[in-house]
Amino acid sequence: MNILLRRRKLGRTSCREISARTNIVTVRNDRLADQAIDYLFRWGCTSNCNAQHTINKAEAISLANDKKATRLLLTPLRNKDKPIIPKTWFEFNDWLPEADKPVIVRASHHAQGRSLFYCDTKVQVTEAVNKLQAKGKAYYISEYIAKEAEYRV
Repeated sequence: MNILLRRRKLGRTSCREISARTNIVTVRNDRLADQAIDYLFRWGCTSNCNAQHTINKAEAISLANDKKATRLLLTPLRNKDKPIIPKTWFEFNDWLPEADKPVIVRASHHAQGRSLFYCDTKVQVTEAVNKLQAKGKAYYISEYIAKEAEYRV
């Protein structure tokens, strides 16, 4: 059996769509029974699970949950001479020379559009960074890319 393992309140709709089009069964981690698992695919879940093959390890999920650390890791990577992630600044002062462009300010750990600040001005960026820092959250600043949808793997 092939399992797509998800956490409660995470990815229900997406996982159902994947299951409807594949031979992968979606199971919530708190409802996983002892069963023979051939391939395990994780959907934001780091629960322990015995499977013959695990496609994405718990450590990879943990790294992906820290968006700032992930971007630090991916920043130098390129595909056909183009960066694979949007331009990202990890410190406010690094962004200042390019302060004339709209940006997104995000907390390092975020999901589902929470802790997202669209900023057109230096004042807005300053306010967003101060809000996140006041809550003890690390942040990053990313170039704004206009789009209708986003697909991540």
